[in-house]
Amino acid sequence: MWSSAQITNYEPADLIGSLVVCVCNFAPKNIAGFTSELLILGAKDSDGKVIVLSPRSEVAAGEAVY
Repeated sequence: MWSSAQITNYEPADLIGSLVVCVCNFAPKNIAGFTSELLILGAKDSDGKVIVLSPRSEVAAGEAVY
């Protein structure tokens, strides 16, 4: 799946292989000519940088979020 996200404080290589929390049951959305298929969740830190949310323990990829 592909996502278009305004997360600029990470290099793409920093996220490869990482578990992140996403919403993936939205319909695909066209954003500036790019099809975004999921929403990556994050929160801003005190400097305003988006910090990608991730599980604190190992979980299977695709596990539901409660």
